[in-house]
Amino acid sequence: MPRAVLLALSDAVDESNAAEFNRWWSDIHLPEIVELPGFVSGRRFKLSSAQVKPDDRVGAGQRFLAVIELDCDDLEGAMKTLAESVSGFQPTDTLQRDPPPIGVLFEEI
Repeated sequence: MPRAVLLALSDAVDESNAAEFNRWWSDIHLPEIVELPGFVSGRRFKLSSAQVKPDDRVGAGQRFLAVIELDCDDLEGAMKTLAESVSGFQPTDTLQRDPPPIGVLFEEI
């Protein structure tokens, strides 16, 4: 069972590059992250049109979610490793225009 999950909300700036965006995230970036020490798995999701309560804020600029599981005793160290590694995770030129993902770490209780 993971000790924590990292939620990364992201979106492609331009719908015309959404396929490239999703291919890079799913086939390149997420596997790079999962190879880091302490990171054990990752899955991606897209925003569903079926919501409990419709709200204009839901999905505003973040249609995609990566759920990344961590299993390590040093979560701060894992986050530092990820932060240091991110500069080496280079998206294509097209994707560099996309906003950086919003990342939030949750610890198991």
